[in-house]
Amino acid sequence: MRPTLPDGLFDWLEAPRVRALNDQKPAANARYVLCWLQQALRAYDNPVIDAALRLGNAIRLPVLVYHGVREDYPYASDRLHHFILDASVDLAEGCRRRGLAMAQHVDRSERREKGLVHRLSVDAAAVVLEDQPTFVARWQAERVAARADIPVFAVNAACLVPPAIIGPDVTGRSAFLRRHEEARAAWSSWNDEVADVAPYDGDLPFKPDSVATDDIGDLIADLD
Repeated sequence: MRPTLPDGLFDWLEAPRVRALNDQKPAANARYVLCWLQQALRAYDNPVIDAALRLGNAIRLPVLVYHGVREDYPYASDRLHHFILDASVDLAEGCRRRGLAMAQHVDRSERREKGLVHRLSVDAAAVVLEDQPTFVARWQAERVAARADIPVFAVNAACLVPPAIIGPDVTGRSAFLRRHEEARAAWSSWNDEVADVAPYDGDLPFKPDSVATDDIGDLIADLD
């Protein structure tokens, strides 16, 4: 039996996007809801952020958005580093406009950090992350959920129509297009959630980078 979604998520119109990856209970005395982004690096029209906001609003906690970049992801290159960090700059500015705190980290020789998602989750009521079937995001999400003692929720931000609506019985392109066309209109609009809680301004277990103000070229030059 799949874990049920909590208040703020189970009654959300976008709830079919959300999967509970474990059956843990929210932490007491938490300081924020942690929203970990890897690929959906946008502040608006982002179901991952909005799911975190709905959960945070329901339990009266702010959302902390975290984005980190390592040197050793598959096919890493200066070009991809630049693409990702440019997106992170835009994400940080968008989060600021939405009233959300964001922490960034670029892992490099002079600033190594280990297990930041786990360390950030110590003060979190729950973790909300991306449900991505490709690249490294899915196995990382499953690993975090298996280790966490708080709820971990995966949210699909890659598809207009959530895969749960399409269903597991669609195995070919034609069937997918027929099913998708039927559901498309109902999922074509989006309203960004609004934070009801002041942005998080407390301590963090590491010194964040300020990618928005640092020179991206210099950062990339320091990466192996």
